[in-house]
Amino acid sequence: MFKLLVTSIIIINNLLPPVSPTCRYPFEGFGVHLGKLESFNETSADVRASIINLVYNDLLIRNFRTEYLPQFSTKENTYSINCSDVKSCAWITMHSLLSKLPDKSVIVSIWSPPYYMKTFFRHLATEYEEAYYYYITNVTQLIKDQFNLTIDRISMANEPENLIASWDECTMPANQLCRLAQTYDDPIISLCPENAWFSVSKIYLNYSYHGINCRRACRTVVSHGYTLSLNPLFWGSVYYDTKEYPEDVESPTWITEISSTRILAQYSQMTEAIDFSTSIINFVGITCVQRFYYWLAFTTFPSGESLIWYDVTRNKIVLPKKYYALRHFTMASFDNSGHRFICSTNSYLCLQFTSKTVYVNKGYDKEQINNLCDLCCTTDDHDYRCTASNVLPPRSICSC
Repeated sequence: MFKLLVTSIIIINNLLPPVSPTCRYPFEGFGVHLGKLESFNETSADVRASIINLVYNDLLIRNFRTEYLPQFSTKENTYSINCSDVKSCAWITMHSLLSKLPDKSVIVSIWSPPYYMKTFFRHLATEYEEAYYYYITNVTQLIKDQFNLTIDRISMANEPENLIASWDECTMPANQLCRLAQTYDDPIISLCPENAWFSVSKIYLNYSYHGINCRRACRTVVSHGYTLSLNPLFWGSVYYDTKEYPEDVESPTWITEISSTRILAQYSQMTEAIDFSTSIINFVGITCVQRFYYWLAFTTFPSGESLIWYDVTRNKIVLPKKYYALRHFTMASFDNSGHRFICSTNSYLCLQFTSKTVYVNKGYDKEQINNLCDLCCTTDDHDYRCTASNVLPPRSICSC
């Protein structure tokens, strides 16, 4: 009789979805960087307006990420935002459009300080550390004056550990980055350490020496959500980190960038969409991040780094599977209540928001959920199809 009772309890427990504890900090939504500046510059005004419309009105994204360009200051105590080259002109166009959107939050990640502030080895020179603070605050005020854009929060170093980047960047070891954050003591310049890997961000956060404490300096912990691709076909590329990390109960945490740099992204759309969705569920539901930003809104070519592709030859916007995957999550979480919890089973992944739930079936068999609903699904065959059902199609992202 005792064995029968224990067996019955085990069976019942395996059938019931686990309920995650309530996250300490409320979820504030999804975000994106509007797009690669070069791509933005190559498209017409109509295409740009369509991209903004898709991001704001279809994906319902209200959190935007941008950058400060090194050319905003060419010498000390001089700051200006002028159309002086292709990148700065595209930046001005992009932010003129962004300024027209209501109810938005804009954060900044800085790839590189002004060039005169950097050493030959691409470090921020010690003698310019105070000038760097004035550069950040003056450019922030310029943006407010010229574009009527309020910058909510700033990360002073994007991927500060990256020693081999092929783009403009500035390396900062933990002792310099966190010392500056503590010295500046500015609630706006409070996003850090913003490393490429979540595990490296944890290493930076644990730095504490001679009064420098990264945990105290980084008021909001930010990181990117990348991992090195282990697939031999894509060796050297980065991919969505799908590992489960526990919640950081000491500080609010954001993922400020995630994407895939695998080549030929157009040929593995559903696989990338499922892995992207898995990363969302783990970071938002288990790690309990407050915000989750995708890398680029769009590019003028198929890319694992962008949500929207523009086919220049056919003059056509292309929406890959990962766009629709994200749409399930943005629509489910748009009530702004901030509530979410994991409802996954052994058969499928599941993230429940206040009024809607998102399901991810990674397998090749159909899976049944508990309730019959107007189930909208993204699959290999359909971008976004809704039917009254309680069955998840094979390899699908669904919501209801």
